[in-house]
Amino acid sequence: MTSQRRRSSRKNLSNLERRLGKAKRLLEEGRVELRFNNEDIAVFRVHGDTDEHSVILRAGIWMCDCEFNSIYPQYPCSHILACQMLLEQIEKEKKN
Repeated sequence: MTSQRRRSSRKNLSNLERRLGKAKRLLEEGRVELRFNNEDIAVFRVHGDTDEHSVILRAGIWMCDCEFNSIYPQYPCSHILACQMLLEQIEKEKKN
């Protein structure tokens, strides 16, 4: 692996850590809402730091209307990560 590739990998990891931190904060502050959920689609509303965002899970594909997701669709934005965390919480509660 080249040094440039290592730097890029570290940068992506650092960015992921920041997005995960923001996602946890959004969830802890109650800013993530599951608006609709059935076997075909899940629709969320995330109250971000500056705007509200729509997040959709359909056929295993996550989509968000934020700028980050439109520029870097290969990486999950903090809004998608927060919705994933919420779904994990809901699944854990169902099992208990």
